[in-house]
Amino acid sequence: MAKTLKSRVLKIRNFKNIGVSLKDNEYQEIYLNGYWNDKIIGNIVILIGENNVGKSNILRAMNIIKVKNIDTNSKSNKELLINSQPNNVQYINSALEIKLMDKEYQYGISFENDNIYIINNFPNERINKIIKKIKEDMIRLLDKYISIVKNLEPYNEQNKFKNSFERKIDNLNSINLEELKFEQLKEDYKRLEGQITNFRGFCNNNYNDLKDLQQEEDFLDMEEIQLEVEEIQKESESGEEMQSNTLMHTKIPSIIYYKRMNLQDNDLTISKEDIDKDNKTNFFTPLFNKIEGGIEYIKTAYYSSKTTVINELKKSLYTRIKETFSKEFNMLSSKVFGKHEYDFKIEFDGEYIKLLIERDNESITLSEQSEGFIWFFEFFFQFYFIYDLQVGDIVLIDEPESHLSIPSIRELRNILKEIAKEKGITFITTTHSPFFVDIDYLDEIKIVKKKKEGYGVEIVNFGDIDTHKEADTLKEIIDAFGLGNLNRDIITNPNNKVIFVEGITDYNYLIAFKKLYEYKNNGENLNLSFLPIAGLGKMHENHNEELKNKIKLLSKLLNNVVVLTDGGETANIFKELSLSEEKLNVIKLTDIDNNFEKIESLFSESDKENFESIIKNKSLKASSLFKNIILDLDKELDKETINNFNKVLLYLTK
Repeated sequence: MAKTLKSRVLKIRNFKNIGVSLKDNEYQEIYLNGYWNDKIIGNIVILIGENNVGKSNILRAMNIIKVKNIDTNSKSNKELLINSQPNNVQYINSALEIKLMDKEYQYGISFENDNIYIINNFPNERINKIIKKIKEDMIRLLDKYISIVKNLEPYNEQNKFKNSFERKIDNLNSINLEELKFEQLKEDYKRLEGQITNFRGFCNNNYNDLKDLQQEEDFLDMEEIQLEVEEIQKESESGEEMQSNTLMHTKIPSIIYYKRMNLQDNDLTISKEDIDKDNKTNFFTPLFNKIEGGIEYIKTAYYSSKTTVINELKKSLYTRIKETFSKEFNMLSSKVFGKHEYDFKIEFDGEYIKLLIERDNESITLSEQSEGFIWFFEFFFQFYFIYDLQVGDIVLIDEPESHLSIPSIRELRNILKEIAKEKGITFITTTHSPFFVDIDYLDEIKIVKKKKEGYGVEIVNFGDIDTHKEADTLKEIIDAFGLGNLNRDIITNPNNKVIFVEGITDYNYLIAFKKLYEYKNNGENLNLSFLPIAGLGKMHENHNEELKNKIKLLSKLLNNVVVLTDGGETANIFKELSLSEEKLNVIKLTDIDNNFEKIESLFSESDKENFESIIKNKSLKASSLFKNIILDLDKELDKETINNFNKVLLYLTK
């Protein structure tokens, strides 16, 4: 059965200098990520361009459409949107639109004539069912919670929990269901879950009087709520009802702007006085709140004068830390920094609490590690772990490579790539560093540059780069960094043999199977880099002259230029014309195997059917998605397909 392919894109019209147009439905569009068989595939989007061209405006546009920022009655939001319109008299009354959309759903904001409109084609009857169900469950839990707490007086701590819990539900009860923002409910639902987690920890770790309560297995069971909410799916007549968690996190994603805190060694130590301040900007408060029992559990045990209690707290914390985040930290870090075992321990030293780090059973300090590791450590503990990222979420980072060394910049890009893949999230970043670019993933790049005509900028996807004048995909990318005559080797890797291919699908498929070959052969590097040349064009009256010009331009790029082409008539002409250039070697797919007429010929008949939505699409979006999931497809792909691509790759290494 053929599998489905969908894309998620961002469309911007008349936001500052992005997508400036008086025409309706004329946008600047950015491909963000794809869905394969309804599973979201994480991605990195890298925005490059000269200084002050407006790369950060794209991040600002995304940040504005956070659901919690959208309020049609907010004066401040109207002022924000007024200030976001193009700074040009000709476009002063133009409509501003920012839309996040895929094939089925769209969500965003439109601002015109002092009115803010929510762009949303979600099926309201489905959302209302989910809202109603969650709200009923929350109120039911509050009733149960209060009935339990009433029997536990005179403990003041229970009153604090009860009062906080009641305020959360009161906020819901004060809003009409019809007016309730879905994102607000989502946030209240998360807070409610946090309240229950804290109360559970409070009960389980501090009071023997609550032994009976501990044994009540269904006490405030959040999984029970989720199962009840998912029952909505079965109630739908169409059978297409979405589960609440999917709707929350993929169709209306969290959009988060990440900014580094630049952690130092002394940030991993906190005094009793500071921990009492409950300062969310310190390292420990959000960390402790994510551990079962929360910060109240830490305080209660830490303030005890009994050594046995402190020692028991240390053991308990170590176990909880290992269960809560050590395993995931090691899993992610191993894919970039090698297979090391990191352990984290909390040390109580007089008036201070410290986080100790061990690698392979040896103590280390943060300052002694690579800049890339420090970036990852901070990102993990101050963002990734704290925010509880969900599939479909979008993370915005402005120039993440600032102040990092070249090796650390490359480590950083690999970190983000791995996290995007593991969590199904999309990173949108700006960068001024060519070292943040990976030759195998040039499709991640979006070039922001001034329009040749008119006001504002345009966004050029890698697959849309015009190579007719330069015949070099890298030329426009290098120019976008504004660094003059930047050496191509910075991006291409001087140790690799560069193979020019006709189009973007050739580029993505060959890299995909190169990655698969290297993975299955224990990291054996084929030392191949590929670059597309935007095809050979269609036959017409002056076609031969165009081909001669492309040959001339390609010959200037390297001392030995290798071009891989399809096996058609145009390729025959191109190869014949290239014979006059000694530095140019044209290889046709049919030179490798007579059955390889074009890149799609390398797929078996079975795979052509199974991956029909990708192969027939012949687009950057489809082939890029295939490349990103290739290692997960190893067992699905026919051996015939894999062998055909390996035959081509190994031929090219000669």
